[in-house]
Amino acid sequence: MEKDTGIPIKRQATSPKESHDRKSKPLLLEYFPALTQYPFNAEKVMDLVLQMAVQGRLTKKWREVNPDVEPASVLLEKIKEQKVRLIAEKKIRKENPLIEIVQGIIPFDIPRNWEWVRLGTIGNIFNGNSISAAIKADKYEGLNEGYPFVATKDVGYGFENIDEENGIRIPFDQSKFKVARKGTVLICSEGGSSGKKMGICTQDICFGNKLYAIEQYGAVEPTFIMGFYYTSIFYKLFSERMTGLIGGISISKFKDIPFPLPPLEEQKEIVRIVGQLKEEIDALNRLAKERLEKKHQFVVSSLHHLTESEDSQHWYLLKDHFSNTLDELENIKKLRETILQLAVRGKLTKKWRESNPDTEPASILLQQIQEEKERLIEKKKIKKEKPLTPISEGEIPYEVPEGWEWVRMVSVVKNMSYGTSEKTNDNPNNVPVFRMGNITTEGELLFDNFKYLSPSSESLPKLYVSHYDLIFNRTNSYDLVGKSAVFEGDDNSYTLASYLIKVSLFLDYVNPFYCNNYIISKVCRVTQIEPEITAQTNQANFSGSKLKNILFPLPPFAEQKAIVQQVDYLLSLCDTLESHIKTRNETAEQLMEVVVGEVLEGAV
Repeated sequence: MEKDTGIPIKRQATSPKESHDRKSKPLLLEYFPALTQYPFNAEKVMDLVLQMAVQGRLTKKWREVNPDVEPASVLLEKIKEQKVRLIAEKKIRKENPLIEIVQGIIPFDIPRNWEWVRLGTIGNIFNGNSISAAIKADKYEGLNEGYPFVATKDVGYGFENIDEENGIRIPFDQSKFKVARKGTVLICSEGGSSGKKMGICTQDICFGNKLYAIEQYGAVEPTFIMGFYYTSIFYKLFSERMTGLIGGISISKFKDIPFPLPPLEEQKEIVRIVGQLKEEIDALNRLAKERLEKKHQFVVSSLHHLTESEDSQHWYLLKDHFSNTLDELENIKKLRETILQLAVRGKLTKKWRESNPDTEPASILLQQIQEEKERLIEKKKIKKEKPLTPISEGEIPYEVPEGWEWVRMVSVVKNMSYGTSEKTNDNPNNVPVFRMGNITTEGELLFDNFKYLSPSSESLPKLYVSHYDLIFNRTNSYDLVGKSAVFEGDDNSYTLASYLIKVSLFLDYVNPFYCNNYIISKVCRVTQIEPEITAQTNQANFSGSKLKNILFPLPPFAEQKAIVQQVDYLLSLCDTLESHIKTRNETAEQLMEVVVGEVLEGAV
């Protein structure tokens, strides 16, 4: 019994005439609305198409209409005769016979008139020549005549064209260079791209030593060979035979890979169908990307207006389209950014302020913080800071609500310390050390993957992290420096590494979660952090003195708490949306396989 996918599958007639008529009929495009209601994974669908192709499932009806096609066993005899002739003509070397394929190693079932053979059976397999960059530039660059020289970098992934006109040519008279003829299939044999980069030569070429060429015998279709290379089935067989630290496969092991050989006429039909399907998949992919881009532009525009607008009309416009706009992970990320921006601009708590008109303004809060500072300085618990630079009108990045104040970050900080530079260890009985990887870009602190520091370390107890301290990442890559998170663990139990900063706030006056929301917000990132990042090769820095000097929008203390509650609620909705999207995407990929399989098996 067939699975019900909710998509009507139009079963096709199988008469020769109707089979001929189907050659120009779209097989997938007519199902576009159904296939692209979920994220469209063109690579996965193409892999499915090719797996069906090399298993003979795309040509099942074709075989019914063409029962008298010469079987692959006859093609094999012709291949053997051709190899004997080429050996006699000394065009190829005689090799030891390949091990016969037995039932236990066959990857999948094939039609009765196909044959399982070793890859080395169907063609002459050889690698190219190595040329150093200096010699290549000195002797072979810029020549007008000769064979194009193709290196691994010139070969794409699957059905992309090989870059055969890269400016490097080998003179025709240099016989030491091996030549791959037009129609030869190349595949990368070594390194990170081994088994992944491949292509078909459109002219006679010379090529690099990390590529294998297969000059096929018996007019075996090169596109069918490459289609098999492209499947995940082949890559599994390829990977199982790879060895070495950088990963590579020897020619003998490459020749050993099992290969499903169809009759020659069926190969041609498979190539035709796959070519048509590839065009349709590319078209589906373009249309799906256009659809997603339009949706993305709508979301970005709506969120921008939401951020800048003083009324709520844009929020309701977006809310009405939640189900069909905020269904992509990238859009949820944008929504998170917008929530934080609305929060630190006071727009999430506009109604709260209307309901709480008598709230003590932040100016009073600042006076209280200053008084507390002076008491702690007098008791020598904190050091006296240098006078703050006044904030000029031009520095202020945006207007804040009445009752808020723009201040320097140092105004609300009790003390600030860099983490320890002492050597850590792997003893879990010691003190866990937070590192840059423990802070996420979403402002969360991860309690895993620790290094450890001895409790008798000179850095302790001064560098123990206290409950509700901020942990700020001062050194990282450019994109990641400036991450921060709130510590909610036990006092005197954890410490931090030197590329992090421990920030202790005046907790009676400043909510650490509000402070953290501001630091990780895009507006703080763009206006306060990025302009002051010191970037070097592979590393960026944002010092503690710069952190003290950033501008900070300080709301009344009660409003800080209200903002945090609103942000927590909205971000929890984002978490729920993300979870649903991930589950949906996983289900969609499985459904895609079923739908495409049914469409193709019913229509081809």
